[in-house]
Amino acid sequence: MLVLSAREQRTVMGVTCRVEVDAVNAPQCVDNAFSQLRDLEALWSRFIPTSDISRLNHANGAPTHVDHRTASLVATMKLAMAHTNGAFNPTRLPEQIALGDSRSLMSDKSTMLPAHATPFLSMDDVRVEADGTVQLPQGMTLDAGGIGKGFAADLVATALLSCGAHSVCVNVGGDIRVSSPANQPRSWGIDVISPLDGSALSVISLRDGAIATSARSARLRHSAGIDNHIQGAHGTIAGASVIASHGAWAEAWSKFLMATPNGLPELESFGLAGMIVFNDGHIQTCNNWKDFVQC
Repeated sequence: MLVLSAREQRTVMGVTCRVEVDAVNAPQCVDNAFSQLRDLEALWSRFIPTSDISRLNHANGAPTHVDHRTASLVATMKLAMAHTNGAFNPTRLPEQIALGDSRSLMSDKSTMLPAHATPFLSMDDVRVEADGTVQLPQGMTLDAGGIGKGFAADLVATALLSCGAHSVCVNVGGDIRVSSPANQPRSWGIDVISPLDGSALSVISLRDGAIATSARSARLRHSAGIDNHIQGAHGTIAGASVIASHGAWAEAWSKFLMATPNGLPELESFGLAGMIVFNDGHIQTCNNWKDFVQC
């Protein structure tokens, strides 16, 4: 059978998404991937009142039945917040809204939160049940944000491989998941882009894994006085990239680096690789970053 390659770019989840597939039915695989991304946007967007995330945010602490993918996302958020000691914190949306970042960059839709919404220091009291029921403490609201994009890349890549794809690269607004079966030798070259000037700082090679980049400059709203959409980001850091096994974890740990200028040794102790770009232009990487640099 002839293996084809297909590549397409579309706007989904409020960002530019690119899907590349090597498969016998590559064009159909790409269409299926974007269909799945649209489904996930409908489940997780804070700008859609009927989304699972919006329903949870307005449930006032009541148990809420959600799609199984949403339940898995919330469970992943809970683990990521605990493992990063709160550096990744998806409950800080009220702070971002208070700064004026309530409106979508893609439409005239806005995020509405309950009046009593407040940030939390942990998600220990969040309950995720096997039947798909999620219960947030009263006052807690969630923003799928970056981790939703990384988790979406993971889900889509897994689905493509299960349908017979030979190799895939799913890029959801810079949260990138690549995967190839063990018997497929293809590696993907990925540019790591500077958050300061858009230049390529490094080119890494991945056969199966993920990379995510967080930057202060994303979602800039200078007219509204918003020069940083990442609550808790350290003032000296412009951006951070993390290489991990999955997109959701790469995204969560990139938020850890954004808040932790000296966090590279701890990151590497977990088997991850990272890069920090500081506002003055200098760059630091984990010792193991070089293991992923494309020769």
